[in-house]
Amino acid sequence: ISYDSEPEKDVEPSQKIQIKNPIGEGVSSLSLSSIRLKKEAQQTQTQKKPEKVQKNHFAFEEFEKAWNQYAQQKQKEGKNNIAALFSIAQLTPKGDQLIHIKVPSDINKVELEREWVDLKGHLTKALGNNQINFEVEVTPEQNKEYLVSREEKYQKLLEINPAISDLRKKLDLEF
Repeated sequence: ISYDSEPEKDVEPSQKIQIKNPIGEGVSSLSLSSIRLKKEAQQTQTQKKPEKVQKNHFAFEEFEKAWNQYAQQKQKEGKNNIAALFSIAQLTPKGDQLIHIKVPSDINKVELEREWVDLKGHLTKALGNNQINFEVEVTPEQNKEYLVSREEKYQKLLEINPAISDLRKKLDLEF
C-alpha cells in the first residue's frame, strides 16, 4: 500500500493502491468546505447504476407465498414482532404492480415501511419483479368488549340465549 506522497520501491506499479484524502489537500476537517466535500464523497459512493427493470407477471398467490416466506425468515432470525406484523397484515391486489396492505396501527405501518428495502429485495428475487409497490392503510381494530362482573356476563348470555333466564329460575340460581 502506498500513499500519494511516498511510493514504495519494492512494489510493482500494478500492485500499488492509491488512497486519496476525500477532504482534499489543505482543507481543515472542521470547515464548511470539508463538510461539503465529505457529502460529495458520500454521494458518489452511494450512487449506483440504475436497476434493470424487471416486470415479470406474477399471480397474487405467488406474492402471498413470497410474503409468508419473508415472515418465516424473520421468525427464524428472532424478529418475532416483524413476523407477527406480516402475519396480521391483510393483503389485497390492486392492479398488476400495486398491493394494498391493511395494518391495525400506525406503529405497524412504520415497522412495515422500515422493512421495505429488505422486503422489496426478497420479492424481486422471488417474483422476478422489481416494480412492486405498496399502499398501506391503517384500519384500527375495534376494541374487544371485556366482561368483568357476573352481571355483565349474565346479560351477555341473555342476549345470546334468552332461555337462560328460565333455566336460572328453575334451578334457583343467583349470580
